[in-house]
Amino acid sequence: MIWNSIESSPVKIDNVKDCTEKVIKRLDENVFRVRFNRLTSGEKTFLRMMANFGKGPYKLADIATEFSLVLSNLSTVSAKLIKKNDT
Repeated sequence: MIWNSIESSPVKIDNVKDCTEKVIKRLDENVFRVRFNRLTSGEKTFLRMMANFGKGPYKLADIATEFSLVLSNLSTVSAKLIKKNDT
């Protein structure tokens, strides 16, 4: 994307800064949205619970306690999400 937005080479830091917001928006719409849409409803719920905790790291046990859930169930969902990320 940056190559299409500059008039000449080399790429300068200001060029990168100008494109960053557009690139992030494209990633959100084209990469991350597609991956999110492929998740099960339980996986989406788990990610929303994690998002409620803000920037991590934090323990699965903390999430389980906060939402009155069984830790082993969260561990299973977490493992599935990690495995999906590897593929």
